[in-house]
Amino acid sequence: MFDLNTLPGGGGLVLTGVAYGVFALFIGGQTIGARTIEKSGFLPRCEQALVLAAKQDAPDLQTPVPTPDCNSIVGIFAGPDGKQLCNIMEPLFQNPLAGQIEKQNQKLKDAYNARLKNAAAHASSSCKCAVNVQLEDRVPWALYAGSARLITASKIRNLDAELFAALSSPVCAGRFQ
Repeated sequence: MFDLNTLPGGGGLVLTGVAYGVFALFIGGQTIGARTIEKSGFLPRCEQALVLAAKQDAPDLQTPVPTPDCNSIVGIFAGPDGKQLCNIMEPLFQNPLAGQIEKQNQKLKDAYNARLKNAAAHASSSCKCAVNVQLEDRVPWALYAGSARLITASKIRNLDAELFAALSSPVCAGRFQ
């Protein structure tokens, strides 16, 4: 059997070192990691980036389905005189599809707004998932916390890149889409 009293400094020093390492691995590293990520301002930037990405991926709603009317039909063929003709013959050009086209345009706008609301609602959860994925690797955070932040692993030095990589990882990427 191994006797701790034969070590230089005694067994108490070894047990204290082991206890410090376990504390850094399970408690200190996670606490320091969460505070470091919070201090970096990742969560608000992440949520903003996800909402912006949803806006950029959305279809262009600046060109809705056109509503044909007298000016658009007669104006092509009659030119400036078409306006006068349309003023006289407006009742003949009542488009029965105009209401349906307006409804379709409204549905497109509603779908766009619903998509943005959905992206905004789930952005926070996806960003927190990325933080949790980053904190799962306990050893770099334990070294960082246990060494009084003197030893900084590359995973912590490149924290933003690692967090956004975790955001697009399979664990978090398809979470709410």
